[in-house]
Amino acid sequence: MNFFGLTSKGFDKPISDYVRPDYEEPTKEPRNIFESGNKNLTLLEKMRVLDPYIGNADGFAYNSINMMEVLKRKKMLKPVGPMDIYVRPAISSQVCGWWMIDPLLKDLNNVKWIRPRKKYPYPSSEMSKYLETMQKNRSIWVI
Repeated sequence: MNFFGLTSKGFDKPISDYVRPDYEEPTKEPRNIFESGNKNLTLLEKMRVLDPYIGNADGFAYNSINMMEVLKRKKMLKPVGPMDIYVRPAISSQVCGWWMIDPLLKDLNNVKWIRPRKKYPYPSSEMSKYLETMQKNRSIWVI
């Protein structure tokens, strides 16, 4: 019987039950990007990694939701994926990625439903056309 996560054998650990036994979250500090081996990085690449609040960043959130949000805004992805961390999908949104490594589906030429359909995006929507006309007629609206 489960009562607020407490069982007769202790607390439930719903996420850690799915984690692979051989996986360990890194705890070391990220490498210094200004070392001699990284001279070929451009200034833009160096500034993408540096942050005045969190210092060097390597994509790992280190158990901090605020740092994870900052890394998400900087578009720095975690170097390992959910298939490297978990034994099976822990949440339903991960299920769609698990069949991608299925060995039976490796040959994508024979499986047509996996390939994405061709998309035809609109060059501009009604709202963007309205906004463009408002910007052209801006002198009318200036007070």
